[in-house]
Amino acid sequence: MLAPPLPEISIDGDWIIHVRRPFIVEDMLKVFRNNVTGMVKVDIAGENAVDSGGVFRDVLSEFWEKCFQKHFEGEDECVLVPSPQLSPDDFSTIGKILLVGYEQQGFFPIRFSRVLLICAMFSRDLVSNDLLLE
Repeated sequence: MLAPPLPEISIDGDWIIHVRRPFIVEDMLKVFRNNVTGMVKVDIAGENAVDSGGVFRDVLSEFWEKCFQKHFEGEDECVLVPSPQLSPDDFSTIGKILLVGYEQQGFFPIRFSRVLLICAMFSRDLVSNDLLLE
């Protein structure tokens, strides 16, 4: 069994976060519940990797793949589904991970439902009935 992750550390405004691959969704949610600002560097438990951007991008890819499997429904376009496993704060934390991943790595998972993105980024009023039926 892997030990719990180390706490995140802020050095000169940059954040070094620690995650464990088998618990990547849980670890990322825990880390990003805190006010993580600045550049993010990732340390993966049990791996010797120096993060110059590629490790964080790899972690984001794995996080989203597992997060889609655990907390979303849909094949090509996925929608986040409320569940007892997620607290209300987890929804905004998932949004924070999405934003930081895009800002720092240009990483944006393409499996999000267009309707979900329009509602989250703009307004529910912009979603037509035709778009809902697509």
